[in-house]
Amino acid sequence: MKESRKTRILNQTMFVLPTVILFSTFIIFPFVFSFVTSFSKWNGVSNVFQWIGVSNYLKVMEDEHFLKSFVYTIENTAAVTVIANIIGLLFALILTCKIRGSKFFRSVLILPNILSGIVLGFIWKFIFMKGLPAFGELTGIDFFGISWLGTPTTAFWSIVIVSVWQMSGYVMLVYITGILSVPDNIIESAYADGASNIQLIKHIIFPYLKPSFVVCIFWTISKNLLMFDLPFSLTQGGPYKSTETLAIHIYREAFEKNNYGYGSAKAMVFFFVVILVSIVQITLNRKKEAD
Repeated sequence: MKESRKTRILNQTMFVLPTVILFSTFIIFPFVFSFVTSFSKWNGVSNVFQWIGVSNYLKVMEDEHFLKSFVYTIENTAAVTVIANIIGLLFALILTCKIRGSKFFRSVLILPNILSGIVLGFIWKFIFMKGLPAFGELTGIDFFGISWLGTPTTAFWSIVIVSVWQMSGYVMLVYITGILSVPDNIIESAYADGASNIQLIKHIIFPYLKPSFVVCIFWTISKNLLMFDLPFSLTQGGPYKSTETLAIHIYREAFEKNNYGYGSAKAMVFFFVVILVSIVQITLNRKKEAD
C-alpha cells in the first residue's frame, strides 16, 4: 500500500515537475529578479549592484517621458476599446441574422487577430506609406495622400485603426456567442408581442450580453495596455515619441539605454497598474455571475 502511494506521488510529481520548472524559469524567476533589481542602479551587464532603495520609484513619478507614455497608452487603450467593441457588436448583430455567407464573413473578420502584431505592423506601414498615397494620386483625393505616420495626430489614429482592425473580429465572436445564448422562445415571444428589432436588441439581447460586455471590454483594455509589437513595427514609438507605449518605453529604458534597474522599477509600476485592472475585472465578473 505504501509503495503504491509512493509510486502515485512520484508519477504526479513527474507530470507536474516540467510545468513547474518552465513556469519558474520564465515567469517566477524573471519577476523576482526584476523586482530585486528595481531597487538598484545597474546597467544589466556589470557584476556590481548599487543598491539605492526606492529612489528609482520616486524618480519614476517625476519622469516626464514615462508619464507621457503612460498618458498615450491610456488614450490609445480608451479609443481602441470603445471603437473595437462598437464595431464588433455591430458585426455580431449583423452576422447572427440568417444571411448568406455569414460563416465566411466571420472567418474573414477573425483572421487579423490570428496574425502577429509584427506582421500586421509591417503590412500596414507599407499601406500607409505607399498604398494610400498612391491611391490618393490615382483618384485625386488629397485625404489619402496625407502623412499618416508623420505627425503625432495621424500616427495616433493610424495605430488605432490597425488595432481596431485586429481586435474587432475576436470581440465579434464573443458577442456572437452571447447573442446565440438568447433562447429562441424569448425572441419569438417578443416578436409576437409586437416588439421591433431595436426594442428586441435593447430590452432582451443587451441584458444577455452583460457578461460578454465585461469580457470584451477588459480583454481589449488588457491587450492594449500590454501592446508592444504593433506600434513598435508600425511607428517605433514616433514621431517624436508620440506613439511610444509603456511597453516600448520600458524596453528602451532597460535595453537601449542600459538602465536596467530603473527600467525594472518602471516595469513594476506598470505591473501594478495591470494588476489593478485585473482586480476590477475579476470583481465585475463575480458581480455579474452573482446577478
